[in-house]
Amino acid sequence: MLNYELTHPRILHALAAARHSSQILIADGNFPARTTLGPNATLCNLNLKPGLVDCVTVLEAILSAIVIEKAAVMDMSKNSPHAPAHESRIWDEFREVLADDG
Repeated sequence: MLNYELTHPRILHALAAARHSSQILIADGNFPARTTLGPNATLCNLNLKPGLVDCVTVLEAILSAIVIEKAAVMDMSKNSPHAPAHESRIWDEFREVLADDG
């Protein structure tokens, strides 16, 4: 019996096959996955309904099953004309969830 919250079979399979240097990308529907994923990547769509499964919920479920060695977020160059004036609010949520996990 599994003792964690994560029950998605495809994600569990990808995590079981992962190695120490493997990376997990949690992205919203705007990420161009079909054109940017590498040949060894496993794409796990969770797009049942907009807003139903958010990135923080996905992170919490993954943290219930594995230990995260390192976390990073994608950031635009500060010199980009499209760079936001402030850090994304979701990054604070990620930090909080990761800190709670230890």
